[in-house]
Amino acid sequence: MRKTTQLRTLINDKEILLLPGIYDALSARIAERVGHKAITIGGYAMTGSLLAEPDSSQLSLTEMADHYARVCAAVEVPCLVDGDTGFGNVTNVRRTVREFERAGVAGLFIEAPRSVDDMRRICREAPFPQLANMISFGLTPELAARELQELGYAAAAWPVASIFAVTHTLQ
Repeated sequence: MRKTTQLRTLINDKEILLLPGIYDALSARIAERVGHKAITIGGYAMTGSLLAEPDSSQLSLTEMADHYARVCAAVEVPCLVDGDTGFGNVTNVRRTVREFERAGVAGLFIEAPRSVDDMRRICREAPFPQLANMISFGLTPELAARELQELGYAAAAWPVASIFAVTHTLQ
C-alpha cells in the first residue's frame, strides 16, 4: 500500500492518529520500531538537528526535500511533514508539494490556529480531515489527544517533543 494511502486510512480511522515528532532517519526508525503507525517531521526539529539553529526559514526547499527523502527511505510508515512557508507564492507552493511528494512524503495540513474556537472552526469548515500540531511554546493551545478528537481532529502531532527530550538528555 502506498504511504499516502496508508496515511489516509489512518487519518480516516475513528481513533485520532497520534504522530510522534522525529528529526532524522534514526529517530524515524526508532518511532516505527516501537509501534507508531505514522510519524511527523517538524521544521524546527529538522533545522535544529541539521544546523543547530531555530526554524527561521534557513533551509531551502531542496535541502528539506533531500532530508525528507532520507527519512522516508528509512521507514515503511508514512511521514507527514512541515511545508515551511511554501517557499513563496502559489507557484512555489505547488513546486514544494511536488518536491515533497517525490521525496516520499505522505502529507502536510493547516498550521497555527490561535484559539480553541479557531481549532473548532477549522474542523467544522475545512472539507477534509485535520491535523492538530501541538508545538510546545507554540501559538496553538496545547490540548490532550482526547480533547483534540472531541474538537473534530483526525490526527495530532507533537513535532518537537523528541528533539526537546534529546536536548534535555544531552544537557
